[in-house]
Amino acid sequence: MTSREIRSQMVLSGVTVAGLGRDLGVSRNLVSEVVHQRRTNPRVRRAVAHAIHRSYLEVWGEPDPDQPAEVAHANSTTPPEESHGN
Repeated sequence: MTSREIRSQMVLSGVTVAGLGRDLGVSRNLVSEVVHQRRTNPRVRRAVAHAIHRSYLEVWGEPDPDQPAEVAHANSTTPPEESHGN
């Protein structure tokens, strides 16, 4: 997702950068920098994705580094490839 899409989803979900920062015990500047993809912080990224009801992978385009690959794939909104028997 782009920064604009993330912010749009945050507004629609009633989530503010300041509120999310307060909940996480971090500065709103850090949350803003993460949303605008200038900084990466897995904990903040995870909280943003959760707040807008999306998977980490869907929001950030990469699996959550703190989850095993199998779990990250299971949380993806992309269905697994179908096997085609011959």
